[in-house]
Amino acid sequence: SCKGRILGDVMKVKDIIGVCVEKMGKENFVDNLTYSTEEQALIDGLLRALNVIYREVSTEYLPQLKTDEVTVADGVVDIAHLSETILYPVKLTDKNGVKCKMKNCVTKIETDFSGVGMLTYSYLPDTLKINDEIDDLRLNLNVMADGTLSEYYFADKVFDLANAYDTKFRSSISTLRYKGREIILKERRWSV
Repeated sequence: SCKGRILGDVMKVKDIIGVCVEKMGKENFVDNLTYSTEEQALIDGLLRALNVIYREVSTEYLPQLKTDEVTVADGVVDIAHLSETILYPVKLTDKNGVKCKMKNCVTKIETDFSGVGMLTYSYLPDTLKINDEIDDLRLNLNVMADGTLSEYYFADKVFDLANAYDTKFRSSISTLRYKGREIILKERRWSV
């Protein structure tokens, strides 16, 4: 059973699927060399659900950031040669690290800067396969397994289980999202 991992270690997709299988009350068969038709169908369904959740986490909660060198000509950043699929730009700097103004448009990024610079941006992660790894150290097996199971059960129309796992997932991902930041909640006024 793979309940945790060593800090600084990558998380394996296979381990997430294994935790899901165990939480479903089944014996963890994920490390077997071959799968029955039923086991393969379960893995495929969990993998589809994991990809939905991973993309949701990466786009809405804990963005994946990358910095690439870009060329700016005629006030437009060349995003065609970025190493990942851009969701939105975070910052643009010149070679000396000086931040440049930019405007995000639907198909391009406009700026008053010209030349070679560095663009930091949020990107859409690739579709995960069973033998892939997730190197985002902010995430953990249980959070990803809960999210995966919420999506899996929702797709399977088992709404009570989907809701239970979704509640745990959203609570955990919210904690991870705001980890290290002070959150000030307004004092509640009770009327009598």
